[in-house]
Amino acid sequence: MGLSWNGEEGKWFNNKGELVAFDPSVNERGPQCLLINKKYFTSFLNENGYDIFWALLGEKNIISGMPPFKLFVYNWRLPVKR
Repeated sequence: MGLSWNGEEGKWFNNKGELVAFDPSVNERGPQCLLINKKYFTSFLNENGYDIFWALLGEKNIISGMPPFKLFVYNWRLPVKR
């Protein structure tokens, strides 16, 4: 994406000096994350023929010995639109 760091912690800028992505947890309480300017990001994806692929991981734990003990099976899918 051609982003660079200019010395401001947790912030990345384009070649015009515009803030494009940042992690708000650097200056505020909250979870770590990366926020990206939607217009800039989608433009970059379209210009380069890229798509977004989200990998989702999940887990279901059952602790034995706690009544009632039953095994649940979950089947699900995530539709992806192009």
